[in-house]
Amino acid sequence: MSLTFAPDTPQARSLHLVAPEDVADWTAGLPGPAQAWIAATGFVAAAGALVLLPGPDGTVTGAALGLGDARAQARARFAVA
Repeated sequence: MSLTFAPDTPQARSLHLVAPEDVADWTAGLPGPAQAWIAATGFVAAAGALVLLPGPDGTVTGAALGLGDARAQARARFAVA
């Protein structure tokens, strides 16, 4: 399900909420340079981990926030809210 909180404008950036078990599938859908960047940063979607997503021109095109495993999610159910 995709949630929309604000209109899609040229200044808008996507925030992806990613659980550790979904990192591989999520990154597979990204452009090659973004995949390489995420691998280089060591992003594994630990609770509260944040990675910025680079665009082809070096600008930030979005970000991903790690949700952590089921145990971390249960402890901090409202951390993303």
